[in-house]
Amino acid sequence: MVNIIITGGSSSIGRELISKLSLKKINIIYQINKSKPFIKKKNINFIRSDFCNHVSLKKFINFVTKKTNKIDFLIHLPSSKIQIKKFEDYSWFEINSQINIQVRSLHFLLTSLIKKKMLSRKTKIIILGSEATSGRPPRGMLDYVASKGLLKWYCNIFRREFKDIKLTLLSPNMFKSPLLSNLPEFFIEKNSKKNSYKSQIVKKILSILK
Repeated sequence: MVNIIITGGSSSIGRELISKLSLKKINIIYQINKSKPFIKKKNINFIRSDFCNHVSLKKFINFVTKKTNKIDFLIHLPSSKIQIKKFEDYSWFEINSQINIQVRSLHFLLTSLIKKKMLSRKTKIIILGSEATSGRPPRGMLDYVASKGLLKWYCNIFRREFKDIKLTLLSPNMFKSPLLSNLPEFFIEKNSKKNSYKSQIVKKILSILK
């Protein structure tokens, strides 16, 4: 049976994705932080983990490695709440927290899976990036843009080191119309009446999983 790991399961994208995948005969392990589990089935397991806390992150990785011996798909979606602040008002703690959630968690998870030989040529990794890392970055989002930029370069390095493993870095600009091209992704996600941002990303992920 297919094994899927989803981080950031409590996000709007994560919830819709897991809801759709729950209809299929696959094994799912999804990570949440403080929210309540929203799907409980025999083939669907969840674990609470705070990716800013190293002990909690290790528990999540141990949980994954004990539940399965191979990973077919890894979908990395975590992010903390976006805030708009002046550059000089950001603390390093805030920036580092975003990096821990976005990049450090991914690194510890990937290195653990590689060492335990749980990834193969058939494994597909899907990561949610941001259009904020291309072109002129938006103002007031230092922690978010910095973490997404580091995530982008991390993925580029991983692709070079592990050419046999397919890694897809999704960027919201894949789904934007020309009318939305100058708006940051969080504005589109929160203000789209039909929430097409979320639905189109979920649709793209599902197409990759086929």
